[in-house]
Amino acid sequence: MRRVQNMETSCDIRRLRAVAASLRGIRQRVIEHDEVHFWDTAPFDNAIRLLEGAIADTDFSHFVLTDDQLDRTDYLVHLDSLVAFLEVYEKGDQTPTNVVDLPRHQR
Repeated sequence: MRRVQNMETSCDIRRLRAVAASLRGIRQRVIEHDEVHFWDTAPFDNAIRLLEGAIADTDFSHFVLTDDQLDRTDYLVHLDSLVAFLEVYEKGDQTPTNVVDLPRHQR
């Protein structure tokens, strides 16, 4: 199991990547089936549970969704938010600071 010392925290990068990939797969299904307005949140919650212990001293239990189903838009927001968090956290070990490079606004 590969662990990376990230911001003084032990981190299982492989698990972060696996969960992010799983969430991207869920997201793709939601995007492909725009006729479905409400989605079962169990797959998202199962992915959250896989993160337990992936980052030392980090509790992901507050990410678990309280509703059994969410409307499509809200579900996509949760999926995108968690994927973004995992991607930024993973990249944190590749940069000398905790600053995220965001694309500049073009005028």
